[in-house]
Amino acid sequence: MIIIGAHYDVCGDQEGADDNASGVVGLLELARQLKGKTLQNNIEIVAYTLEEPPYFDTENMGSFIHAKSLKENNVNVFGMVSLEMIGYFSDKKKSQEYPIGILSLIYGNKGNYITLVNKFGKGKFAREFSRNYKRASKVKTKKFTVRNQPESTFQII
Repeated sequence: MIIIGAHYDVCGDQEGADDNASGVVGLLELARQLKGKTLQNNIEIVAYTLEEPPYFDTENMGSFIHAKSLKENNVNVFGMVSLEMIGYFSDKKKSQEYPIGILSLIYGNKGNYITLVNKFGKGKFAREFSRNYKRASKVKTKKFTVRNQPESTFQII
């Protein structure tokens, strides 16, 4: 099983168009494109709620409850992709901000790319997905690995 998810709640009093209605639209488009296709793996498309504060990083998160259910039912999950904030693009200088300012020296300051965020110690699925996505993507793609999974543009775990 491959899980592809996105959350549909927002943090605070935000409009939520990019974080994360854009991820949900990505899920819907993927479902449309996969309709009627014969696939090598089962794909489960999931829209999560309670992913933002005050529920973030708690057992109340929709993704936590889903992962727990998969584990309890011994579902063999090969990999998971989380679509997060994929609706923003700008070639304008200083259009991209980071939680840590120094990252702009590494990744630039234009919001004109997709980020593939991998967990440290990622497995075969994440390595192959990242490699194949970068090769096939028509959008500039950057990748980095983190020890703790932050909210990010595109996550492969």
